[in-house]
Amino acid sequence: MAENVFILGAGASVESGAPVMDNFLDRAEDLLRNDFFKDYSKSIKKVFKVISDLYSVYAKSYLDLNNIESLFGILEMAKIIKKLDDYSQEEISEVRNALVILIVKTLEKSIRYPKGKSTFAKPTPSYDKFVQLIKNIDKNSKDNNQENKVNNSAIITFNYDLALDVAFKLNNIESNYCLNPDSNYGVKILKLHGSINWAHCLKCDDIIPANISFNKHTLGSDYFLTCNSEKICKVNHKHDEINEVPLIVPPTWNKTSYHGKLTNVWHQAAKELGDAKNIYVFGYSLPKSDSFFRYLFALGTLGDSRIRRFWVFDPNPAVKKRYKGLIGRGISDRFDFKEEYFSSAIDLLNKELNNNNNESFGW
Repeated sequence: MAENVFILGAGASVESGAPVMDNFLDRAEDLLRNDFFKDYSKSIKKVFKVISDLYSVYAKSYLDLNNIESLFGILEMAKIIKKLDDYSQEEISEVRNALVILIVKTLEKSIRYPKGKSTFAKPTPSYDKFVQLIKNIDKNSKDNNQENKVNNSAIITFNYDLALDVAFKLNNIESNYCLNPDSNYGVKILKLHGSINWAHCLKCDDIIPANISFNKHTLGSDYFLTCNSEKICKVNHKHDEINEVPLIVPPTWNKTSYHGKLTNVWHQAAKELGDAKNIYVFGYSLPKSDSFFRYLFALGTLGDSRIRRFWVFDPNPAVKKRYKGLIGRGISDRFDFKEEYFSSAIDLLNKELNNNNNESFGW
């Protein structure tokens, strides 16, 4: 098990071009108006139609319809209770799937990768720096003597996008989504909310990652775009009943309907938290609505392992109070909050590494 656990939220992907929850719908609307969604425009327009229809709910209740997290939660509840104004159950499912497509396409059109040699791409700068940090930590680990094998760090991420995945791929480091139990190779990338390149078999419940590839970005010749959602239905699998909508889980209260193979990811995340000596959090604001992570953290950290550091990096000082309410007295003196963006936080940790403070990284 890894001694260093890195937790990544939306703030980690912002520097690569991804929107955050509060401005996600604004970004999607801009892309829609400029015809960047092409064949998906008709489906995505259904989402904005529902938002318009839901404004009538303000007469009796308040809902933040500008926040995609809130909208995702509304549609999940609508599916459960089979009620959303005068929408049929089938129409509710269509809108929910349209919202997933909106998320997938917005991320694909927002995150751009610098052009490398010839027609190849490079990782986004901040995630490339992060991968180098992981490599440096691993290189100095006393427990790791295998070449190009990263095993002293694990990553838990709430992000759907592929900027992190691409950074490992282009640095020739094998990564492991831990979709199957007992898989113990490469660096663990535990995507708690799913991924825009994950296909889902409706027959056996398997999750099958689509391969990452690059297409030239339509916004200019200097950038490239990962484009995997069209490949979801074409993944190589023993059954032909692949859901055409990528598997992503709402960042809300309702995750119990997403058991099956995704449970393996959550189980591995709990194990990593339980064995961690150092936990570093980047750009995850710990929203009050995410009781899922609060329970995962509480149960995952049960055990004999002593946490030496629990560091949180976020430019918003209000986030500090939320984490103060999360951690227990046993590690309160190991907690530190730093008002830093993702890139500057990586620089700070690299400085720690260069100071040869080996104990800080669990060596």
